[in-house]
Amino acid sequence: VEAMPEFSVKKLVSMLGEQKAQQYIRYRLDAIDTVEQRSKNECDFQRVSGFKYSEHLEEKERLQEERMAASSVGLITCWHDSLKLPYRSFGFEVKQMGRVHCMKYLRQLATDIDNLGGAIFERSHVMGIEGKNPKSVQVNDAHLEFDHIVFAVHSNYTD
Repeated sequence: VEAMPEFSVKKLVSMLGEQKAQQYIRYRLDAIDTVEQRSKNECDFQRVSGFKYSEHLEEKERLQEERMAASSVGLITCWHDSLKLPYRSFGFEVKQMGRVHCMKYLRQLATDIDNLGGAIFERSHVMGIEGKNPKSVQVNDAHLEFDHIVFAVHSNYTD
């Protein structure tokens, strides 16, 4: 579980501005805390560091700039002139990320949702969302009404 965006932090700041980028990173850090809390010591959650590194000297300045951008949006970073890898490398560490056993965590979430009276719909293509606070959606050939909904996808939804 990582708070760094999938692309460059510098790009994130240029896209959103520093204040919104800080908020975006704060949400991701909060998500790591939430995953840790919901893991209930059953999902092999561990706090670990993430690393951005290179073995090419021409990338050193870019990585240093990326580290500065990461620090400016609230990530705890540390520069390393040498990393413990089998080849010469340098880069920066991002502290307080997380690692979890994904399948154990998904099973735990599914159990929690079921225990709370929720329902999980897999392979369900939402045809569209209307309004700021929707209470129903068209999914495949069905119309679903709800009090709360979670759209779980493997991509960012930052709007």
